[in-house]
Amino acid sequence: MAELRFLIIDAWRVFGVRVLVLVTLLVISGLLEGIAITVALPLLGSLGVSGAENQSGFKAFLADIPSALGLPEGPLGVGILMLGFILLSVIAFLAQARLAATLQVEYVVRWQTKLFEASIRSDLAFLSERRGGDVVSALVAEVNRVNGAFYHTCLVVTAIINLVIYLTLALLISPIVSLAVVVLGALLFLTTRPYLVRAYGYGRAITRAQADVQSLASEYISTVKLVKAAVAEGVSVERFSTAANQLASFYFKNSFDMQKAKAVFEFGGAAGIASLLIVGPLIFSVDVATLLVVLALFVRLLPRVTALQQGIQAQNSLLPALGNLRAILKNANDLAEPVDELPLPVGIANSAPEIVFRSVTIQRGDRSVLKNVNLVVPAGRIVALVGPTGSGKSTLADAILRLVSVGRGEIQISGHDLYALPLPTWRRAIGYVGQDTSLLAGTIADNVRFGNTIADSAIDMALTRAAAQFVQDLDTGKSTMVGDRGARLSGGERQRLGLARALAVPRLLYVLDEATSALDAETEAQVVETMESLSGKATVLIIAHRFSAVRNADLIYVIEDGRVVESGNWSELDKPGHRFHQLKELQNMTAANVNV
Repeated sequence: MAELRFLIIDAWRVFGVRVLVLVTLLVISGLLEGIAITVALPLLGSLGVSGAENQSGFKAFLADIPSALGLPEGPLGVGILMLGFILLSVIAFLAQARLAATLQVEYVVRWQTKLFEASIRSDLAFLSERRGGDVVSALVAEVNRVNGAFYHTCLVVTAIINLVIYLTLALLISPIVSLAVVVLGALLFLTTRPYLVRAYGYGRAITRAQADVQSLASEYISTVKLVKAAVAEGVSVERFSTAANQLASFYFKNSFDMQKAKAVFEFGGAAGIASLLIVGPLIFSVDVATLLVVLALFVRLLPRVTALQQGIQAQNSLLPALGNLRAILKNANDLAEPVDELPLPVGIANSAPEIVFRSVTIQRGDRSVLKNVNLVVPAGRIVALVGPTGSGKSTLADAILRLVSVGRGEIQISGHDLYALPLPTWRRAIGYVGQDTSLLAGTIADNVRFGNTIADSAIDMALTRAAAQFVQDLDTGKSTMVGDRGARLSGGERQRLGLARALAVPRLLYVLDEATSALDAETEAQVVETMESLSGKATVLIIAHRFSAVRNADLIYVIEDGRVVESGNWSELDKPGHRFHQLKELQNMTAANVNV
C-alpha cells in the first residue's frame, strides 16, 4: 500500500489537473455505457416483454427519456437513444484512453530520465559500489514494470468507477438481485485473496532475478574477448541460463496465479448469473424484463470485476519495481555531486595551476590507498608519478579530479581548497586520459569532440597532436565508426583517440594515466613531444609504468604502498641506491628477457 500511495501521490504531483480530467472521463464513459444498457428496459416494454410495462420510479424515468428528447415512440425511439448513449460512451472512452496512454508514457520517460540523470551526476562511488547491471536493469526493465504498475492502476480505477456506476444503476432497478450479485462478487474476491498476497512476493523476487540476468548479460557481452580466450562460453551460457530460468520461473508462477484467479471469477460469475436466471423469478418474484436488464449490467460488469482482481494482483507484482527505483534514486541523490557552474577563481582561470597535497589520506573500504601523502605539482611543469602497480598513483589522479573523496588532509589548487572550486568548471579545465580509454559507439569525430562543441579543423589538429595519423588511412577518415566501446580499433588507436579528445580544446591541466601504455616506441615519442610542448602553458601530470615516457619530466615522484618514497628529476633519481633506479633497471631487465 505504501508504494501504491506513493504512485498515486507522485502521479498527482506530476500531472495535477490532468489526473482529475482522466477520472472525470472515466466516470462519464462508465455512466454513459451503464445508461445505454438500462435503457433496454423501456425497449423491452415496447416489445411487450413480460414485466416491462407499468413501471414506476427509476424505471418510469427511463421510459420517459425518449419522449422528453422528442424521439419517435416505440422501439425505434428507444433504439436511437441506446445507440446515441453507446456512441457518446465510445467517444468518452477513446478520450480517456488517449489521455491515460499519454500520462503513462510521460510518467515512464520522467522516471527513466530522472534516474539516469541522478546516476550520471552521482559520486563515482554510487556506481563503483554496485553492479552496473543493477542500474541498467532499473533504467530499462524496472522502469517498464513501473509502466505496467501505472497502467494497471488506471485499470483498477476504471474498474472501481464502473463497479460503482453499474451497482448504483442495478440497485435502482432491483435491489434484491443486485445485493445477491454483490455477495457473489465478495465471495469470489475472498477466494482469490491468497493469489493477491503471493503476487507481491513474486514481484520482489522478479526484481532481484531481473537484475541478475541484466548484470550477467552486461558482464559477459562486455568481456566477450576474455570469454572466448578462456574458452568459457559453456560456463557463461550455463550461468546465464540458470539466472534466466529462475526469472522465468517467478514470471510463470505469478502469471499462472493470475489465470487461476481469472478462472475462479469466470466460472463463479457464470454460475451465479445462471442461478439468478432460475432463482430470480421463482424466489424473489423479479419480473423477467427487470432480471434481464440487471443481468445485462452484470454480464457487462463481470469483465470489469475480473479486470479489477487481475489489476490488483498485477499491481502487487509490479509495485516492488517502484520501491527498487525509489531506493536507487535516493542513493544516487544522496551521493549527488555539486552542479554549480560558477567560474574558477581568478588565480586559476587563466593560468596553469599549482597542485599541493598536504597529508592526504584516502580510504577504499577498509584499506588506505594513499597514506599521509605530501607533494607539490608546480604550475606549468611536467610531473610524473611512477611506482609499482597498486601503489596509489591512479587514486592520486582521481583525487585531483574529485572522483574519490579525501579522508584526511587537503588538496590545494593554486592556493584554493580543491573542494571549494565549482566542480563542473574545474573538471572542464582538465584534459584527462584514463588507463582504459573509453570510447562511445559513433564516429571517430564524435568521440574526439565528446563533451565539447568544436569545428572539424580542431578535431584534425587534435588527431595530429595525438599522433593519430592512422585516421587518415581509413576509407572514411574521421567519419569511421569505432564500434561498441571502440571494438573496431586496436588498443593503441583507442589510446590516441582518447588523447586527441583531451587535446581537442585548450586545458589548464592534463592528467595522463598510462596514456601511452599501448603505443610503440616511435608513437610514444611523438606523444611525449606533444606533451612537452604544453610545458609553461599548462600543468601536465603523467602516470606511467614505462619509464621512457617520463624521461624529460621536470619532477618525478616515486609512489609505493600509498606513500611518496622519493622525488627528483631523472638525473637525480637514476642512481644506484634509489628506488627509482631499481625499478627502472628491473623494467629494462624484464624487457630484455622478453626480447630474448
